[in-house]
Amino acid sequence: MANVSSKFWITDTINIYDEIDVAPNRLSSIIPKVYQANITKLNLKNQIISYSDFLFLSSNVENIDMFCTTVKAGNDSIVPLEKLVNGLPKIKSLWFFDNSSASSITTTTFKKLLENPHFFKCAEIVMQNLPEKFDIETFFSYAKKNQTTKIFLHFNDSTSEAYKTRLETFIDLVVASQTHNYLPPLIHSPRIDDERWQKITSLYHTY
Repeated sequence: MANVSSKFWITDTINIYDEIDVAPNRLSSIIPKVYQANITKLNLKNQIISYSDFLFLSSNVENIDMFCTTVKAGNDSIVPLEKLVNGLPKIKSLWFFDNSSASSITTTTFKKLLENPHFFKCAEIVMQNLPEKFDIETFFSYAKKNQTTKIFLHFNDSTSEAYKTRLETFIDLVVASQTHNYLPPLIHSPRIDDERWQKITSLYHTY
């Protein structure tokens, strides 16, 4: 790329999958060579990028998959997930695996997502490796009314026993219901047993 004088116009997809700490700035090194980006799919693994670069790429993105990828503001602070969704006006599918060492989840992430009209355009949302600061009570209230979006939440092993118990109580509530006038979410608690997991998975794929 360093030897190419022309700039590129990228369409369709950007895929950058690197192992951890191998080339975290690979995408950032490419951006100066891009004249225009009209991508609809953005798939990033183990990257560190600026918020301005993210916005340069995101305006037409419909499907995004970010695995342990950190977006930083000009002051080097981590841009939270809810602000990233602000920059995705055409989003249809969101897959996000949080980076435990540089988390993009805040205590108000889900509340702020519910204030964003882009969030409700998503047909599918997958959020994995979520920390305990994720506001599950707000999520539970929303989940019991959600009729538009398939949602899968996966929580990391560092969650407390009390938090795990709360997750499993909600899972039991969903599983025990005879009827569902909402889309049952798929929730994975770190200590969930096989029976609970099979039941909640079956409901998730049924509706």
